[in-house]
Amino acid sequence: MDKKWFILFGIGLVGLLYLARKPTTEFIETGVGWAMGLYDEIYQRWASMRGMDWRLLKAVSTVESSENPNVIGDDGRSIGLMQVSLIVGGSYGLNRDDLLNPELNVQAGSGFLKEMTDRYGLEGGIQAYNLGETKFRKGIISPVYLDKVMNEFLKLQETEVV
Repeated sequence: MDKKWFILFGIGLVGLLYLARKPTTEFIETGVGWAMGLYDEIYQRWASMRGMDWRLLKAVSTVESSENPNVIGDDGRSIGLMQVSLIVGGSYGLNRDDLLNPELNVQAGSGFLKEMTDRYGLEGGIQAYNLGETKFRKGIISPVYLDKVMNEFLKLQETEVV
């Protein structure tokens, strides 16, 4: 009986540790380059479909949520990896629960980011993504946010992935 309890406790503890882990935002050195991150395949898939650089999606996700798919913004309206707003998600037919799904979150986030960068260029698009298009068009900007995303994007562009 004690042995069963010990085994069940160990399995439960391992499960809790797995669920509590923070997804990595760092590449892992392999000796010949850098290994893919947890959500990189999703970024690559949606970036390819949208005709954009997947590393920009990863950079935005890193700045927005530290690549944590369960993050909900302080206002309760920005959700998941790319902190997609409920309004943007709704325009893709997604609800609050859908936006907690990394695949669906990146689908909506990449679509909105592509639309904004096509309309306003790279830096303007990043600003409009973060602030919302209405605020951006009124001249509101966030240089700190832009710097964070651009620095992360440049760092990722310099990294060879294997």
